Parts: sequence; structure tokens; C-alpha cells
Amino acid sequence: DRAAGLLGRVPQGVAVAVSLEAELLVLGSGEMLAPGERARVEDPVALLGRRLPELAAFGGDLARLPDLRERLLPRCLSECFAQNTRAEIESGLRLCASHGIDQAVFVSSPTHVARCSRDASALLEAHPDL
Repeated sequence: DRAAGLLGRVPQGVAVAVSLEAELLVLGSGEMLAPGERARVEDPVALLGRRLPELAAFGGDLARLPDLRERLLPRCLSECFAQNTRAEIESGLRLCASHGIDQAVFVSSPTHVARCSRDASALLEAHPDL
């Protein structure tokens, strides 16, 4: 909600990634698909690229549009194949591990963040290599 100065999940994730100078930003579509089902929503990285100018209106780090387009977008990956929250987190952690990244920040909605935290903790306990 731009009028209230509130960021949604993707703009908040971008703001966190920029402030932390993240090496990688993995964007999920939030769409849970059955095996073999085609996505019905736009690729999240393509959507981010198309809507970057809107983020500049929030100011701060998000106002650095040329920097975001040149430095952040190339470090963005889409994760659109997970079928549930746990699989999406596992995929994100595996992407980080494959890029030699040992820290991850997951951004979610307030009503979903507890499940994300629980699932990420369980995954890291079961798979310390992630």
C-alpha cells in the first residue's frame, strides 16, 4: 500500500536484499502447483523487473532504480515449482547452497511467517548441509 507506506512481500524482500547487499534473491510465485501443472502467474523476476519503477516511489534504497536494475535483477532467481511452503523453502536453501551462500532471509506475510520459520528450522535440522 504505497499511500500508507507499507511494502508487500516482494518490495519488502527487495528492500531487505538491497540493505544486506544480498548475493542472491530467490522469488517464489506463491502459487502452489500440482505435479505437471503450468503456472498461471507471471514469472516473479520478470514481474519485479517490470514493476521496479513503482518501487522507487517508496524511497530509500528502493529509489536507486538504475542500481537495482543493474545490480539486483541479475542476482534474482525464480522458484516457481514448489508445491508447498516447505518445498519452496528447501528449494531456496538449495539454491543458496549451490551458490556458496550460507545465510538466507525469508520474507513472507505476517500470517505465514511462523510456518516459514518452523519449516526452515526443521529443514536445517534435518539437512545441516543446507
